[in-house]
Amino acid sequence: MYTVYADDKNIYNPLVEELSIINAKLDLELNKAGSFSFTVPPTNPYINSLTKLKTQICVFENDDLIFRGRVLDDQEKFNKALIVKCEGELAFLNDSVQRPFEFKGTPSELFTYLITRHNERVDDFKKFKIGNITVTDPNNYISRSDSEYSSTLTLINQQLVKTLGGYIWFRHEKDGTYIDYLEDFTSLNLQEVEFGKNLIDLNKYSKANDVATVVVPLGAKIKNEEGEEQSESRLTVAEVNDGKDYIENEEALKLRGRIEKIVTFDDVTDPLNLLRKGMEWLGKNVMLTETLELNAVDLSGLDQNFNNFKIGAYVKVKTLPHDLDVNLLVQKLSLDLQKPASNKLTLGTSFTSFTDREHDFNNKFGNIIESVENIKNSTIIISKNQPNDKSRIWCDISTDPPTFKKWDGEIWQIINDPTNDIQNIIENVKKEINSSIEQSANNIKTTVEEKYYKKDETDKLISKLSTEFAQTKDAFEMNFNEFHTDINDLENSTNENFENIRKYIRFKDGNIILGVEGNIITLKIKNDRISFLENDYEVAYFANNKLYVLDAEFKNSIIIGNFGFIHRENGHLSFRKVR
Repeated sequence: MYTVYADDKNIYNPLVEELSIINAKLDLELNKAGSFSFTVPPTNPYINSLTKLKTQICVFENDDLIFRGRVLDDQEKFNKALIVKCEGELAFLNDSVQRPFEFKGTPSELFTYLITRHNERVDDFKKFKIGNITVTDPNNYISRSDSEYSSTLTLINQQLVKTLGGYIWFRHEKDGTYIDYLEDFTSLNLQEVEFGKNLIDLNKYSKANDVATVVVPLGAKIKNEEGEEQSESRLTVAEVNDGKDYIENEEALKLRGRIEKIVTFDDVTDPLNLLRKGMEWLGKNVMLTETLELNAVDLSGLDQNFNNFKIGAYVKVKTLPHDLDVNLLVQKLSLDLQKPASNKLTLGTSFTSFTDREHDFNNKFGNIIESVENIKNSTIIISKNQPNDKSRIWCDISTDPPTFKKWDGEIWQIINDPTNDIQNIIENVKKEINSSIEQSANNIKTTVEEKYYKKDETDKLISKLSTEFAQTKDAFEMNFNEFHTDINDLENSTNENFENIRKYIRFKDGNIILGVEGNIITLKIKNDRISFLENDYEVAYFANNKLYVLDAEFKNSIIIGNFGFIHRENGHLSFRKVR
């Protein structure tokens, strides 16, 4: 049940006739303020209690506060009804102006600095307690400045979110409202999105607008001995890059041609550091940006057995025709307070790939006849009589429609609803096979998995371990997957805190590649060298009995033959014989 408050006044309660509003629609979106619009009839006793920019509007779903904001606009109709539009609390950060500053430090320190300055200049209800900050920079050091008297929200978006990513998130606790800056979310909705059940639409977008194959990195402006800048000249990588002021990616050049871009690092004064940052930037920008977006219906409005979707939480998406079984983040929620059955959500994810990923968005089986033949060849025996081979699925064609059965050790057990159409039967059969070989024109995949469910409930997955082996004409890949949820969340029927780890070993072009999905560091083993990659760019390697490193940092000591550089307790460094 939804309720709405204007400051401390309950202006909407579906159980109280006079506390009514109509056309109440709430739109929530990550890193956006969100909006809430509704119409107050003239019979509502609090119709004159709404002050633009001052009145706080709170929307509750049962006991959960799902929107807090303020009245932005209103319009009085001929019949004295009042149309009200509200904006979410992220917009409060527009009400403070940051004075010119120069900053050097960590992302956490900059975020804290901006929110602290914001709190000094706004009304109490617009202040935020600083919460969890999990976004970091690879060097844990950033340099930022502003001389334009920009708003706090503008600076957070431009100097943090745009460059480092992450999400601005609000938590409403008993002691106040906390503002978090999160790298990612770890909550998993209990309700799933499935093809044929609540999935409405699916689209994939691929963009190459920002792709570069060559970069000219520029550092800080060059200064003379007195520390004064010399015109507009900037540091380049020429002196540490064989006289070339540019960096190129040979593989990307062959694929896409020469696309040159300039990137400036104002705070970099060392050419080696500039070379490293240029390589990191190019490693990211040779990639295509791809976005997967899905729209689905929230079934909790139709069936109380479903938990409702929450923004900022992941949802398990299963759609066989699109070959998807992934967790996607709820990016947007559109809620109708009076018609919850029409609530919709948008899920999505962005990822990068060097070449265009091939997603088969056509039905894997083509048509019913082709589907039956594909499955028949691998997992099914089709006959009127019981087969002798009890290790495979039996399609009993003595019934109409056919019945699919599996041997449970004693009897042939029906595993599908015979009233379903043949396409649904095929999908049900496919779901029954946990250890399978999926074959297509492009690859062969073998999957073995072990699942653990809450006792007496086969629909609440606690953890899963699986190994996948995928073979194509030019590569072989092993994936090791671990999925865990918090069993306490399952007991309380709340959204789960989850952890999903995917490690891989790939054999491609005679090389071995090891990594963890989502981690920018990978290891590549070739026949003549072992390479350490960051964002697909080589930063160190072993070859010819030597270690080559772009940048090195030794925490304790360096031993060369019988001598060594030793770090002393007083903080000094000594060079002495150690053997």
